[in-house]
Amino acid sequence: MGLFFENGDDNHEVASWVPDGSGDYVVLHESLGSLYGASGSTFAARHRDTLLAHMVPALSLATGQHAVGAFTPPNAPPRNFNLNSLQTGWPAERQGSDTTRNLWLHSDLREVAYLYTHKLPETIVALGGLKQ
Repeated sequence: MGLFFENGDDNHEVASWVPDGSGDYVVLHESLGSLYGASGSTFAARHRDTLLAHMVPALSLATGQHAVGAFTPPNAPPRNFNLNSLQTGWPAERQGSDTTRNLWLHSDLREVAYLYTHKLPETIVALGGLKQ
């Protein structure tokens, strides 16, 4: 996994939702090169969420690796489950790394094809009583 923005990628455009002063939000587009200029701190504050979401790779295991008691209300069946039991294989590119082989990482539900992750939304729907 690499960074979304590579070093020296100053011409890459960063887009973020920002308030326009009237209570509405607009999309602000700016060059990543502004991060390294005199107003870099202002740029970083304006695009904080976007920069964090794209520049910090997800390298840790998901929260569900260990049971979290707060997920289960008192006198209710357990809501903790092992994500690794819900996978239906992984894409070939995930098989090449000993550190990520067959393990769920942050954002895998979004980043890995539905073919491999479909059991997770099905489990969430079932545990949450969301099936209509």
